[in-house]
Amino acid sequence: MARFFKPQKRKITDTKHKEITITRLDHLGAGIGHLNNKPVFVEGVLPGESAVVQFTEDKKQYARARVIKRLTDSQARIKPQCPIYDQCGGCNLQHLSHQGQVTAKQQSLTELMTKFAGADQAITQVEPIVGPDTHYRRCARFGIRLDNRGQLQFGFRKKQSKEIVDVQADDRVLDLFCGLGNFSLPLAKRANTLVGVEGVEGVEGVEGVEGVEGVEGVEGVEGVEGVEGVEGVEGVEGVEGVDEMVHRAHDNAQYNQINNAAFFQANLEQDVTEFSWAKKPFNKILLDPARAGAAGVMEHVVKLAPEKVVYVSCNPATLARDSQILLHKGYQLTQLGVMDMFPHTGHLESMALFVRSK
Repeated sequence: MARFFKPQKRKITDTKHKEITITRLDHLGAGIGHLNNKPVFVEGVLPGESAVVQFTEDKKQYARARVIKRLTDSQARIKPQCPIYDQCGGCNLQHLSHQGQVTAKQQSLTELMTKFAGADQAITQVEPIVGPDTHYRRCARFGIRLDNRGQLQFGFRKKQSKEIVDVQADDRVLDLFCGLGNFSLPLAKRANTLVGVEGVEGVEGVEGVEGVEGVEGVEGVEGVEGVEGVEGVEGVEGVEGVDEMVHRAHDNAQYNQINNAAFFQANLEQDVTEFSWAKKPFNKILLDPARAGAAGVMEHVVKLAPEKVVYVSCNPATLARDSQILLHKGYQLTQLGVMDMFPHTGHLESMALFVRSK
């Protein structure tokens, strides 16, 4: 029997220039406007601004476009500090004031939690945790390549490209490195230590995390290094997917003379119900998963029926997804807050407190 291949017709994107007005920002910092009754995402344009754009992607439910010409400027727009901001893909919000960035991230987080998680709109907003908006990084990842002339290029990649923007480093930095000779520098896990430390303090500041009989920390147990207030609880148990993080937590607990904490390694995307630590009663649980979230462990968290769950997230989309399980099982989202660990980028770190209904 003969089979005939019929290729699907490729949809041609309309590249005509169109005028659009941005109404809000999404959770990654892109402007959102509407054309043809669907949302259009445009990088680099702020709410209230109008621009001439060209579609780069046109889907059934949404479209993406690039700016051809900005027609109006928002009062919140500022001059970017970085001379290569328009080329580099390292930042995407330097054109918005820092306070404006924090406010936009708060609004985006609340919208995601109410729309996709079904949370009550009357959520208590915890004061945002912010730090310096410049010189805050202690580690970064750069690209290195040879150009067509055989010259070494070093820097961040261009926006939506594999090409590298050649960064002309500050002379003072060059002088410093030249004076060091050969050296090696181990990179820390946290790229922003200032807000990282404040983030731990912020978790302790969320109502009801202190003075409990038992606390379980799922994922991110290295963070227990900074929690020195565990003397007031009966016990703390931390679970991490990476062995090295478990060893670090053990070392830090020993260094800080913490004797009521234990740490374990487990893949939380698999069944963990047979582990001894998973069968213990806990009245408070702290979740600090990777960007993929904690979907694999949420049902078990509900079965443990803790009084309160604190969820520290680096991805608001997976936070909203995982929150649905807690909210559907009788928990209430009582506090929500933003940790602005990476100013000028769309990265949104957050904390949420869920309390079991009585």
